[in-house]
Amino acid sequence: PQIYDLSRSFLLEIPMLTTCVWSIYFLIKSRFFTNTKFTFLFSLSFAVAVLTKWTSIYILIIPVMLNIYIAVRKYRNHSLFLNGTLAAGLLLLIAAPWYLVNLNTLLISTKINSIGEIGDPITMISWNNLSYYAVALINNQVGLLLVLTAIIDIYCTLNTKNNMAIKIALFLQIIYIYFVFTFINNKDPRYTAGLLLPLAVFCGYGTSYYIENKKIIYLSINTITLIYLVIIHAIFTIN
Repeated sequence: PQIYDLSRSFLLEIPMLTTCVWSIYFLIKSRFFTNTKFTFLFSLSFAVAVLTKWTSIYILIIPVMLNIYIAVRKYRNHSLFLNGTLAAGLLLLIAAPWYLVNLNTLLISTKINSIGEIGDPITMISWNNLSYYAVALINNQVGLLLVLTAIIDIYCTLNTKNNMAIKIALFLQIIYIYFVFTFINNKDPRYTAGLLLPLAVFCGYGTSYYIENKKIIYLSINTITLIYLVIIHAIFTIN
């Protein structure tokens, strides 16, 4: 539902999520920055994401930092150093000029937009505030069925050993995005649109795992959820 809504009102969330999807894809394909081609493409897409909306940093920071950590631990070689330098240099070359010119305006805008509005939770450590984006996820963003499906998929896929580093990065990404925006006074469901990316990837991992291991019941749940999303999209489109 939120993807449909944001794609019609066309704020920056949809272009941002699109560039973040490409960034995550190229990051995975770079194999911890050992593949020069995909490291270059990751850096390029990351720069475009940052130029589209600066909050894309919140979406990508955990996967990027975890990949850097694993790369340094496992692949300390000349090729990794060159690829890392290439990625950092390209990112700075593309994104830094705009931020240097507009940094003061960005800081002022961020300070203003972080102030809570009427109706936003006032007390940070309160159930109303801590549950705000969980409620928004169910009521406004994806719906209860998809949330429950994603929880099942996260549980099942984290209990498998394949691509564990990626799964841990995505799980930490969910927690990080949720709590960062929870403790910002200004609230809006579109601020946590970045949660849709790791949730969608987990649902994809879950579906792949169920097919490979013939988990018919779990696969049926994912299939029902997919049919539900198609019907909802069709209803919204007709209306």
